[in-house]
Amino acid sequence: MPSQDDPFLSSLIDLQSSASSPESTDGTMNPLTPEVLLQMREALTIPDPELFSTKEGRGMLYNAWFLTQMKRKSIELGKLYPRLQYRQFFSAWMHDLLRTGRMDPLRPLPAYRDLAELWQITEDQVARVIWGLRRERLLPAKKRRQGFGEVMLTKRDWTVLRWIADQRAMRYDQIQRLLARESTWETKDPRRLSMTRTTQTIQRWVRAGLVVYRHLLVGEPGWIWLTAKGLRMLELHFRASAPAYSTLAHLYAINEVLLHLENEALSHKGELSWESERWLQHELEQMKQAGNRHRHQPDAIVILDGEEFELEVERSRKAQDYLEDLMRGAYGFSNGALRYYVAHEARTVVLAAFNKLTPYQIDRPWLEIYDLETFQPLSERKGMSTRH
Repeated sequence: MPSQDDPFLSSLIDLQSSASSPESTDGTMNPLTPEVLLQMREALTIPDPELFSTKEGRGMLYNAWFLTQMKRKSIELGKLYPRLQYRQFFSAWMHDLLRTGRMDPLRPLPAYRDLAELWQITEDQVARVIWGLRRERLLPAKKRRQGFGEVMLTKRDWTVLRWIADQRAMRYDQIQRLLARESTWETKDPRRLSMTRTTQTIQRWVRAGLVVYRHLLVGEPGWIWLTAKGLRMLELHFRASAPAYSTLAHLYAINEVLLHLENEALSHKGELSWESERWLQHELEQMKQAGNRHRHQPDAIVILDGEEFELEVERSRKAQDYLEDLMRGAYGFSNGALRYYVAHEARTVVLAAFNKLTPYQIDRPWLEIYDLETFQPLSERKGMSTRH
């Protein structure tokens, strides 16, 4: 008897409940007749890892999982979901496959391009989910050639190194805070790891050839970024390079905002995920969207408790025309919802540009201004969602 909680079967118990498949990510509909639903039910009643090994079987598992999510109202038919949400759906699907025994973790995985095609995401997004499953030990670690990377890493190491790679680089004092937050034991100061323990951890990464640690500016803590070896270990295809001196202050500010958002989400048990500008640029290049290559990219895209928005950080004064175009979502800029963090030096000109615009001039769902130092809102939301 199939379980009502089975994410691949509960929607197929009552074959009358649905006459069509979920909407695909390209907006098309694939009709599922009662006969096809019956065939799916018979194939899925007994968990069989062989299904996942074939393209047809993966398609069946995909459709059955989506039907169940719609039945549970976790996914709404016809709703346009944020781009990052599809990666989260793929991750949930993979977790459910492993949990229900419909995927053998010891068997070779399908080609990443086949999984990416099924879910309409990029191969790097597939790799990112697979990497997470390996870190959770739901999938075995990727086999390395003999002698590769003679270093044992903890779960905390993996998390922090991935954070650094996503953002390109991170300053020593920020790594102190991130290491403390990700520690499995209680630290003397819950806000930051001691200098001794932090330095020992970074030196261990340096000795393993995973990171570079260097003082770039006089009178400031050092910066850490990953080497080519470190990026390969994380299965990332970024180019290994030091951050430009001119970007350090801006990069530090973005890191501060993302750390704050993560801490806030943890404090109220919310859900948060984000993709950095580095990831966004890399995905555009992978998808060969030449026309978008020179389009302004936000500093990050964030999903907080199911709501997606672009993140921009402004530290210095900019021309008001430029700010108005960015806020409006004009040609050459993206036009998603935007949360704009501004430093004291930029606050006057940014708020002037914001106050000049009416909701009917803004082609974004919403726009709001936040203080970069206090992380508190400086404005109400304004945009298409506030038009009356």
